[in-house]
Amino acid sequence: MNAELSLRALIVKQLYGLTYRELAYCLADSNGCRAFCRIGPGDESPRRSALQSNIKRLTPKTIEAINTKLLDLALERGVERGRKTRTDCTVVETNIHEPSDSSLLFDCVKVLVRLMTEARVLCPTIELVDHSRRAKRRMLNIQYAKRKRSRTDWYKDLIKVTAKTVRMAETAVELLATAYDISSLMRLQAVEEQL
Repeated sequence: MNAELSLRALIVKQLYGLTYRELAYCLADSNGCRAFCRIGPGDESPRRSALQSNIKRLTPKTIEAINTKLLDLALERGVERGRKTRTDCTVVETNIHEPSDSSLLFDCVKVLVRLMTEARVLCPTIELVDHSRRAKRRMLNIQYAKRKRSRTDWYKDLIKVTAKTVRMAETAVELLATAYDISSLMRLQAVEEQL
């Protein structure tokens, strides 16, 4: 495989989200993909292992140089102004759960309780009632409810628990603001954002 075939095969792989096995099949079966990769009608298509080893040789530095050259060419021909570019839009599977209303409310309660627990180190007068277990039970009840009526009752209770936690957090912010100079807190936050 030459460098041009490797690059064109990478483009086909990324464009269609193919595995190396699917890419090998696509290059063996699809006349359009073969033509794009400039594989002749009588030429043998590359195998999966050859595709994998050759495509992996294309380093991120090489791909960045190609993207830069493409952008320069697009600017030169007036196709693109080049103000904004999106690079590396690869999707990676992760363990983040699909958000639902109940899980988002539970996440709010959990995060606010954690932040208020940390804030109590700075200001011990902060009142904290940990409703995270109750919120979690309500969230799970909502997710596994069989009847709509019971789900509605649990939603009402989860919203009530979340509102209580938000009120406690607002009170904690006010206590922190009075205990510490608010302008220095804002400067500290600005420094943290810059880091």
